[in-house]
Amino acid sequence: ARFVCTLAIATPEGDLFLSEGVCSGQIAEQARGEKGFGYDPIFLLPSFGATMAELDLYLKNRISHRGQAFQQAHKILIRLFAEREKTINSYGQAESSGHPVAPASCRSNRLEAGSTMKIYFIMIRTFSR
Repeated sequence: ARFVCTLAIATPEGDLFLSEGVCSGQIAEQARGEKGFGYDPIFLLPSFGATMAELDLYLKNRISHRGQAFQQAHKILIRLFAEREKTINSYGQAESSGHPVAPASCRSNRLEAGSTMKIYFIMIRTFSR
C-alpha cells in the first residue's frame, strides 16, 4: 500500500512545477494508535514497526507523503523567490512584472504583504494498494 501526494505550483506567467511524495507501507490487520486521522491507524510502516497513528507528529510530517511533497515544494519556492529577487531593479520595480515592490533593503526573507509574486497550489492526494 502507499500514499502519494502530488503538488502543482503554478505562477501567473504559466510556469508549472510539480513535487511528489510517496509513503509506502502495509495495511495493518487492526487499527493501532490514537494520533492522526483517516487511514493513519491502519497504515503500517514496517521499517518503524508502527502505524502512522503511532508516530509522533514531527516524524510523521517528515516521512509522510504530504511532508515529502511539501519539502520538495519548499525548495522550488525558495528557488522561485531567489530568481524573482534577482529581477528587482534599483527603482523598486520587478522587471518581470513591472509592479512596484518594497526595495530590497526593506524586505526580509519571507513574502511580504503587497508583494507581486503570486503562487497557486493544487494538491492531489491518492491512496493505492
